[in-house]
Order: sequence, then structure tokens, then C-alpha cells
Amino acid sequence: MTKTELIKATAAKAEKTIKETGEIVTALQEVIMETLKAGEDVRVPGFGSLEVKDVAGRKGRNPLTGEDLMIKPHKTVRAKLAKAVKDAAR
Repeated sequence: MTKTELIKATAAKAEKTIKETGEIVTALQEVIMETLKAGEDVRVPGFGSLEVKDVAGRKGRNPLTGEDLMIKPHKTVRAKLAKAVKDAAR
């Protein structure tokens, strides 16, 4: 499902205009991104959570040259889906 399809389906279900729903979906995306950028987790009960995790630096290897290199420590986002969401996909 694309963002446009999500907006149309949500607008129909909520009986709102596509424009209003599009603005809400965009605002929701912005809030989630800002929250993750601040290093905070996003939890939606019954749906799941997005958690910011620190990844330690480690030694790696360039597959083309075989040269050893150091991969810098960084942050990543991990998604954990609620049981209801997992069950819906089965």
C-alpha cells in the first residue's frame, strides 16, 4: 500500500476528505520522525513500537578489495509489531 492509497482508505473509513486526511498522515510522519531524531521511542498500543537502538562500532571487510575497515558506531531504528498485527498478516 502506498501513502496515497493509505490516505484514500483512511479518508473513506473516517469519512473525512482526502485533503484533511493527507495533512494528518503527513503530520503524523513528521511527529514520528522528530521523536525518533530526538532519540525517543514511539509506541502505539495494539500496533507496535519503533525503538532507537545504538549499534556498536565493529570491524568489517570491504568485499571488493578484502581490505579491513572500521564501521563507526551509529543509531538505528528497530520495529516491533504487536501480536495483533502479526496475526493479521497470517
